[in-house]
Amino acid sequence: LLTGVLSAFLVNDAICLVMAPIVVHVTRVMRRNPVPYLIATCTASNCGSVATITGNPQNMVIGALSGISYPAFTAALAPVALFGLVAVIVIVRIVYRGEFSRAAELSPEVYRGRMLPGQVLKATIVCVVLAFAFFAGAPVAKAALIAGAFLLVTRAIKPHRIYREIDGPLLFMFAGLFVVVAGAERTLLTPDMIAAAKNMGLDDV
Repeated sequence: LLTGVLSAFLVNDAICLVMAPIVVHVTRVMRRNPVPYLIATCTASNCGSVATITGNPQNMVIGALSGISYPAFTAALAPVALFGLVAVIVIVRIVYRGEFSRAAELSPEVYRGRMLPGQVLKATIVCVVLAFAFFAGAPVAKAALIAGAFLLVTRAIKPHRIYREIDGPLLFMFAGLFVVVAGAERTLLTPDMIAAAKNMGLDDV
């Protein structure tokens, strides 16, 4: 449920990357099967991301091209996202009922690690303010950039520790995909193809 809610405002891909290591760590320490929890995490993230414009890149494209407001988009799709989250919980519990029938105990090992309460509180406040800004009609991109810049400027971790975790090849791959798509759009979508699409009523797609 937490994964779904966070994915609605902070993009589902990022939430999956954050939550997956936590789920794996906790299940290993508790000696539980990580599969149902990971499945629940990724599916809940996808369902939760449906609720808002900032939930996933597809919604962002829809919001940008349609001009629909953030509250209107959320009002239309939040019920769908909520239904999906409930369905995920029910289905995972049924399919893996043997796993969830076992008693679970949180050992001290689960909480091992360095905790920065100030940074956690700051990030929470920024996220809440950002959500209010979205609903108040603030430009999504500008609001997100300002919030991200504030978190970077007030960080407590040295920059090189963050930068060394960046997956360079993955970033280059995505950049290359954008180049390929743009090239295909300009070379493959000829005037004849566009005219044929209009004849089939696909000119608004």
